[in-house]
Amino acid sequence: AEKAKEQLDGKMINGFDLRLGWGRASPRPAAPMRPPGRLNNMQNGPFMGSAPIPPGSSFPPGMVPPQIVVEIPQDKEVISVIHTTASYVAKDGARFENIIMDRERNNPKFSFMFQPWSPQNIYYR
Repeated sequence: AEKAKEQLDGKMINGFDLRLGWGRASPRPAAPMRPPGRLNNMQNGPFMGSAPIPPGSSFPPGMVPPQIVVEIPQDKEVISVIHTTASYVAKDGARFENIIMDRERNNPKFSFMFQPWSPQNIYYR
């Protein structure tokens, strides 16, 4: 980890100067944080989900957790590209995602990665 930190500190990634250092460890939550039940039931249409709220936290009066509408793309090729990309990113991490974004910047099949509020990007995330 130390060697990786030293090699990456000060590198430019996606136009940003990467600065790395050691921080303090974050405590793990006592219980795993799981998405609401509806997120686990994928169907053939859009569904609503909300971000999990950590135990003990609350929103200010009058505020509610954000709602995100996720629509499953209709194009089978788009679904295939998103699923394949997401599975490799889940396995190999953010560094792999950055490599794909650099390599496929001009590839229309990967345009969902550069449009954060597009339905395809929301589905990918």
